[in-house]
Amino acid sequence: MRKIASFTGLSSAYFLLMNGSAFAYLDPGTGSMILQGIIGGALTVSVVVSGYYYRLKGWLSGRKNAGQDSKDGGE
Repeated sequence: MRKIASFTGLSSAYFLLMNGSAFAYLDPGTGSMILQGIIGGALTVSVVVSGYYYRLKGWLSGRKNAGQDSKDGGE
């Protein structure tokens, strides 16, 4: 599985970085769509990383249910 992911990543990087000139017109709408994709991707990565961070933090602290104090409402 790791070899497949590595091959996919390397081949994607090759095709993205080693292309010749495209001679394509990029209008302002396309530029804003690219910017929106970059911002959305960065926010998605930050949410996923923070979720794993809090899960790891709870696991290292030894708490079983980090989000719940007790079954009866937290008292």
